[in-house]
Amino acid sequence: RDAMRAIVPNIVIPEAVTDEGWWTMNVMEPETHFIERGMRVANFLKEKAAGDWKGKRIAMVSHADFLNQLLQTLLRDGPLDRPHRDSFIYHYNTWVTYVEIGTYGFPQVRYAYRMDHLPPEMVTT
Repeated sequence: RDAMRAIVPNIVIPEAVTDEGWWTMNVMEPETHFIERGMRVANFLKEKAAGDWKGKRIAMVSHADFLNQLLQTLLRDGPLDRPHRDSFIYHYNTWVTYVEIGTYGFPQVRYAYRMDHLPPEMVTT
């Protein structure tokens, strides 16, 4: 929390995130939990985009695996009422994707997988 606040002083951090991070177990997160978490975050973002965050820009920083799951869930056609994992979107760490939620009532990918902020020697896939 302190490290993130040092970079972005007005950051909104969920209470579940401590100075040690949010996952403090010594095992990997079970896949079912991971998929359900993607669904919860996607629903949260859609609700906020239609409500009190309407018209605001939100930056989300995450690991590539979770971004894969979140993008897959956000872009899924239909209600987000059940876990799923029926496709895969590659999103490498440090790549930037911009998804707009709200203008037309559904998520739109404005751009994906940008890495022009990295010098060529740092680009890996």
